[in-house]
Amino acid sequence: IDQCVVVTATVQGDPVIVSYLVSTSEVDKQQLRLVLGRELPDYMVPSYYVFLNQLPLTPNGKIDKNALPAVSSADVIQQEYIAPSNETEEKLVAIWQDVLQKDKIGVGDIFFALGGHSLKATQVISKIQKEFNIKIELKELYNEPTINNLARHIESIQILNNQPLISSVAGDELFF
Repeated sequence: IDQCVVVTATVQGDPVIVSYLVSTSEVDKQQLRLVLGRELPDYMVPSYYVFLNQLPLTPNGKIDKNALPAVSSADVIQQEYIAPSNETEEKLVAIWQDVLQKDKIGVGDIFFALGGHSLKATQVISKIQKEFNIKIELKELYNEPTINNLARHIESIQILNNQPLISSVAGDELFF
């Protein structure tokens, strides 16, 4: 990476962290996010990565933030799509898609990488509590920022609370 500027921008009415990068060689966004994730908490890692040929400058040589291009859905990092495998994951996908205003969220996608932030996290937790009739802490979304991990956590709470749990394994319905 030769040059970089990180700013907050508004996408669909919500603030997000955007990294604008200039590089002479190809940079894998996924790998970059992993490296940044080792140094920063998830909520501080940029959600969008926009590659430019050069950063726009003002006449006095400073970064012209107003001239930075708007972000698109191609600039967000999503994991390889993995479909939900049970009812809990399907419900969580629906909640995330509603709150994040995104389509085709997979169970391996990271909440904060999709543009999630603390306000959206509280919305997700509130909807989870209503949908699953459980008490879940906000910190659980920070600890388990993927649908598959969060689903396992919810299922463990349901088991502890003796709530019915439906799981689909290889097409067979199992009732716990």
